Amino acid sequence: MRLNYIESRSPVTIYTGENRDFEIQAKYIDNLNDTVFYIYNEEMHNNIDDFIDKSIDIVVIVRDKSYKAEVKVVGKGGKKRTYSNTVMLEVMSGFKQETRRSSVRYDIRVKTKIYEYSDSQGSSFKGDFICDAVSEDISRGGMCLSLNHKLYTPKEALVVLDFSIRRNSVSSTYSIPSRIMRSSRNISSYEYSFQFDFTKTPEIQEKLLSDIFNLKLSGTLGRV
Repeated sequence: MRLNYIESRSPVTIYTGENRDFEIQAKYIDNLNDTVFYIYNEEMHNNIDDFIDKSIDIVVIVRDKSYKAEVKVVGKGGKKRTYSNTVMLEVMSGFKQETRRSSVRYDIRVKTKIYEYSDSQGSSFKGDFICDAVSEDISRGGMCLSLNHKLYTPKEALVVLDFSIRRNSVSSTYSIPSRIMRSSRNISSYEYSFQFDFTKTPEIQEKLLSDIFNLKLSGTLGRV
């Protein structure tokens, strides 16, 4: 796969560390040439000395398909505003499509409310209200949310994500226990990746997948 096939703002997962066991979430921005490209991640940009000249693995999602490559960190992005807080990467081995992916992400933007998790609230599991958010993408396994402020809930603590998916005149509401898996800070927002926990409501997972699939077919992805 060539770099100019990748759309700007496509989600990128970076695997670094000695055993490639440390994950960083980023966004693809643009390519400089056939082998060098920019990603957006403020933390990597600000700590570039910890990454410079190191080999890392990345996975990028392009049109619902997952591609993996080995890259090298070569420096910070340019001075233009478009490239602020970006990092330059150079492809060492070409992008290859991964043969399997457990949960394909879809660009579905829905207003979402975050609640504390409570066992005493019946099937909704909703405790005290925490804040409002908007989804960046969603899959059968979880969703990425954009917030205007930092979320102080501990990592992997259970919360409840409450949202509705509307198709035509029918609206399906979900209140799903979820865990915070990753977080990152952008220029004007915070992004959090949540993993759904269907332990107590396994039947919801298939219904959610059906709603997502029907939205994809109807061409209404990306609407709030």
